[in-house]
Amino acid sequence: MDEIDYRFAKALLKELADPELTTFLATLCHEARRGAPMTIYPGIQEKAAFLLREDGPLVRYGDAYYLERNWRSETRLLSALEKFLQERVESLDFPYPESLYPAQREALSLVAKEKLVVITGGPGSGKSRLARELFSSFLFVKPESEIIAAAPTGKALSRLQYPKVTTKTLHALLGLTEKRRTSKKRIEADLLLIDECSMIDLSLFEELFLSLADGMRLVLIGDPEQLPPVGTRGIFPELASIETIPHVHLDQVKRTDKEGLIQLAKLVLEGKGEEALTKLEEGAFPEISLSPLPKTPPLLSQEGEVILTPFSVGLHGTQSANAFNKAAWQGERLPILITKNDYATGLMNGDVGWLEKDKAYFPDNKILPLSLLPPYEYAFALTIHKSQGSEFRHVKLLLPEGSHEEGCEILYTAITRAQETLQIFCNRETLLQIIAKKNKKESLFKERFLLLKMEKTCR
Repeated sequence: MDEIDYRFAKALLKELADPELTTFLATLCHEARRGAPMTIYPGIQEKAAFLLREDGPLVRYGDAYYLERNWRSETRLLSALEKFLQERVESLDFPYPESLYPAQREALSLVAKEKLVVITGGPGSGKSRLARELFSSFLFVKPESEIIAAAPTGKALSRLQYPKVTTKTLHALLGLTEKRRTSKKRIEADLLLIDECSMIDLSLFEELFLSLADGMRLVLIGDPEQLPPVGTRGIFPELASIETIPHVHLDQVKRTDKEGLIQLAKLVLEGKGEEALTKLEEGAFPEISLSPLPKTPPLLSQEGEVILTPFSVGLHGTQSANAFNKAAWQGERLPILITKNDYATGLMNGDVGWLEKDKAYFPDNKILPLSLLPPYEYAFALTIHKSQGSEFRHVKLLLPEGSHEEGCEILYTAITRAQETLQIFCNRETLLQIIAKKNKKESLFKERFLLLKMEKTCR
């Protein structure tokens, strides 16, 4: 719990200097800043009653307390989801390539007959391959279909390119900008597929489901073990856990070129810190190394490498690393990260490219003069949150003390960004702390959805 949360709680309460109520509000503020949609806090109902009035800032649901805006978003999303699922779609007769493994074929079969399908899987499990086969099968059966592929970032979107498939970032699809936070668009398509759903926060999921037209299919793909979104925590893991929503987990690893990376990621999720540390120290994973955290100066990044860290400030933060690398850089190409959506150029927050002389270069042969470039920052180093949706050939990972606060998800997400090699700079004790902590993602979304569905059935 941070001191800032206590001070804020005391300021809100003013003359009501009740220690228990102050602790309750400080806890609520702390959890909200960390992205939790609500906080479970038994036994405080009577003292918090004045905060729960009709126009008050909080809403109570059992022992859970929501900020009013989060309650409103979750309630609207639940209603839109339940309404979307009421409609049935026609069954289609998809071809099933023999090259797909059983779970991939099951996913294809579900999309052929279901309104909503959730597909989960870790790195190298064939999610992108399945998406392409899904597009191919849909267009084979219905050649004139309108298919849209979307993702939270432009980088993630690049993996969904396919002939006759419209690709857009999720914000562009919904017509959301810095000035317009509420979508007024209606999404019309036969099939909408969204990748990297673990990056979608609660309010964006709300806008998505409120915008869906009748008669369409929706496929949500992602890895629920990654870090939650930066905003209010998303509900993708909860959607995958609702038994009445068709869900397939892709359970085979098809990328043997990153076998060591995948094995380490698995040990991290399983909380096997001692085993992971032993294997790293013994060199069991040739593409991964473990070194003590450097004290000073920050690491140098070579061309083709990226430095990842949980923090933006401090000695081992991105600001320090980027400033150091910019001053020491000898290469001709300066890596950059776009920090704001720009619909005129088609560049989106999270897109990674490079500067060379007076031009900026991005994947898919996009070249812009510097005068047209939207806001950006240097990308020698990125926070692990900002690296989501991207992959890099070589990763240098800094994990200073305090990294464990983000839980093992911070390490899992960083590991799964590397394509070829991973250098971990972390002290033994910190690494064990990180792997030992799995952040508890408390959510009542599933409970509320099942209750809403039961109420509608009983009417």
